[in-house]
Amino acid sequence: MNKFTIDTARTSDRAELLDFLLQAFKTDSPDHLPFETLYPDLFLPTDEAMGCHLVIREDSRITACVGTYPLDLQLGPVRLRVAGVGQVACSPSLRRGGLVSTLLNHAARHMADNLKCPLSWLGGRREFYAKFGWERAGSIMVINIDSRSLAAEPTGWAVRQAEPTEETVDLLWDLRERQPVRQILSRQEWLAKLQRHGTEIWYATPDGAVQPSAFAVFKVPSRQLCEYTGIDTGIQSILATLVKLHKGVNLEAAPEIDTSTGFFWSQSVWSSAAMSNLMVTDLPALLSAYAPLMEKRLPPGKGIALTITAWQSRDSATVRLGTGGEELALDPLNMSRLLFGPFAPSALLQLPTHLRWLDQLFPLPFRLPLNSHL
Repeated sequence: MNKFTIDTARTSDRAELLDFLLQAFKTDSPDHLPFETLYPDLFLPTDEAMGCHLVIREDSRITACVGTYPLDLQLGPVRLRVAGVGQVACSPSLRRGGLVSTLLNHAARHMADNLKCPLSWLGGRREFYAKFGWERAGSIMVINIDSRSLAAEPTGWAVRQAEPTEETVDLLWDLRERQPVRQILSRQEWLAKLQRHGTEIWYATPDGAVQPSAFAVFKVPSRQLCEYTGIDTGIQSILATLVKLHKGVNLEAAPEIDTSTGFFWSQSVWSSAAMSNLMVTDLPALLSAYAPLMEKRLPPGKGIALTITAWQSRDSATVRLGTGGEELALDPLNMSRLLFGPFAPSALLQLPTHLRWLDQLFPLPFRLPLNSHL
């Protein structure tokens, strides 16, 4: 192999990077759409956007890429910075040569030290990514709604579709900011995200009113409700329209922090649990972000020292919660499952009776909004 370097992409690399990614993904998916069509918000022609892509250059030519995108999330009372990982690719002729493995190992330190993201999320195959530190964890609900389960469409509402324009952003911005779970974005950043391929914007206005009281962002190919908030009957009117057009709607919810979970659950034909690939890159910073929730859950007089052991490019770290002399050391994969489920800690770790109070502390709620997936 010729000499290669690890670097972050620049604006001047944009055309080459987009062409490289498309050709790499077309090897397995011939009909793959251009990435600037799928994710216009991630591939803006700026150094900030391009700098989210770790690349390996061999003789000045991009031969591998791992996208590491910092996402600021509002999760109920918790504000958390997460690194989403996507666009993992290698030149077909160089696959199995260790380039992607090199980038993924480099990414863990990069996300913690440079991006200041204590948690990383990615989709993809668990059996591949687990060896780099991502493990299947989480306890969100996936809910499906169709004509069999949806209650009768309420009267007194007008449902309209909107185009992704600045006027639409202005019309819906106050509603959008009331979502208890959302990615924290500027108006221009949200507009770029609304321009992703296959995205529809719907809103509902009570008869006689001017301002909408409910809205939803819908992804047509997967029939997913990506963003949603507002008065339940307004959301139900939007759902009725979408079910008529697309035969069904899927969405995700985290019961403790999504205030509409009960409403959606009552309208569902089925629901199930779902997990993502999660990696803890900075345990102290992660638990500090979740302090507003954990302080309410911690039983009086209880405490424990949680230690995440050193592994690959990450250092060991210990965080003490509450008071007491108990200690619990976990490898990084078990740490993700302890913190985020889907099972209670006592089921995961076979905890002794005197430590089963940890079931009151974990799992923590986490949901990456569908319109922020990578």
